[in-house]
Amino acid sequence: MTTIQVSNFIPSYIRTFIAITPDGNRAYITYNKSSSIAVIDTNPASSSFNQEVGTISTTNTDLWKITIAPDGKMAFVVGLSTPREMLVIDTDPSSPTFHTQIGRVEKIGAYDVVVSPNSSVVYVSGDETISVIGIERVGNSTDDCWAIYENGNLHIPCIKVKGPSGEEWHYEGDMQYEPLSEPMTFQVTGVKPK
Repeated sequence: MTTIQVSNFIPSYIRTFIAITPDGNRAYITYNKSSSIAVIDTNPASSSFNQEVGTISTTNTDLWKITIAPDGKMAFVVGLSTPREMLVIDTDPSSPTFHTQIGRVEKIGAYDVVVSPNSSVVYVSGDETISVIGIERVGNSTDDCWAIYENGNLHIPCIKVKGPSGEEWHYEGDMQYEPLSEPMTFQVTGVKPK
């Protein structure tokens, strides 16, 4: 058995949660009463195998459960500080924002989080509710953006439209879910050029 020392860990006081990347190279450890996520090298071929190689700072001071998307590019962390929320952490080594908090979804009473197999939908359980949040990262290091679906509203901060001759137009859009529609449909409530 190997014991790994991690910073800010008080065993008798803290609950910990661990998630490992799909490639098996890194483990992320959250503990409540802390705003930091410990990063452990779990790659046996690495010179820092089984050592803490970094910490990720977050905006929530009481971290709880952590889940890594199946594609390994994002981690989703429940933050129990009021208001309970879900934090989004970049876990893609090729990204310029690697190992930073890149998003948060507030006021959803988060308690647990799971990610769909295609890494495009996050299910967050809360106080007697399940929030279904479609989060998709689009683009590259120069035009990253998010589409966020929450409580019937879909906000798309950047929409890229390519014309037949290669020209591009950029928009920002908002849509709202039409209740009781089958299949689920959205009505466009606003679009503006970017």
